[in-house]
Amino acid sequence: MKLYIKICLISSLIMIGVIGTYSLIFHENDEEVRTVNAGVDETDENEIIECEKRNFVASVCDAVCPDAPYLCKVAFCSVILGRCEDPSFPNTAAEIVMTDPTFRDAYTCDYGKKASDIALMAYDDALNGFSACPEALYYSTTDTADITLKRRQTLFQIGKYIFS
Repeated sequence: MKLYIKICLISSLIMIGVIGTYSLIFHENDEEVRTVNAGVDETDENEIIECEKRNFVASVCDAVCPDAPYLCKVAFCSVILGRCEDPSFPNTAAEIVMTDPTFRDAYTCDYGKKASDIALMAYDDALNGFSACPEALYYSTTDTADITLKRRQTLFQIGKYIFS
């Protein structure tokens, strides 16, 4: 049980970008049995982080806007990617999602489940700049928009989804 929790914690830290290389230490009767180095070189590490980021953002997209049209999903992914690049926001997708109540539907998301192909394509299109509003850094719905978001200029709206 302890080993499973340790691996889950390490995997979570890798996903949010806290650590990239690590060692797993296996214990038996409180004695170190073996150490497995799980470090990767910088190129591989960047590819792994980008792949995890893609899967994470696509899963969040599935959780937050499951019924949204494709253009909306691309715009949603673009908001998260834009925030990752903007110095006024945290620099990892996980920190952005987990610290902003706008993404509260993602808090109960099953990240172990594979993201939908549509959400993964939306992420790829957002990454390649094919968003209807690539400059948008804020997302809300007509149901959840607070006064601060209502004061921002709407750049794109499709159905109940608003991007500013």
